[in-house]
Amino acid sequence: MPITDDQERKILAGGLLVLACSLGLLASALAVAALDHMAISAGLCGPMSGHCAACFGAIACLAAALGTAAAGLSMLRARPVCGAAA
Repeated sequence: MPITDDQERKILAGGLLVLACSLGLLASALAVAALDHMAISAGLCGPMSGHCAACFGAIACLAAALGTAAAGLSMLRARPVCGAAA
């Protein structure tokens, strides 16, 4: 027996997709901040000396956005009905 019905699954999936969009926007804002940071302090951060927390934060937010979007989209897929003929 499923824990949630179809309407609850759609609401949860919509919430996860909204969260994924906001995480994607945060990742893009962090990427812009990281690029500005690398342009200003090229001797401290960049390809020659490694990356800082702004770069890693942008990558982590992008990974979280993709994972959250995948979870939301998987909740929108149709579930097989028990006892249905194949």
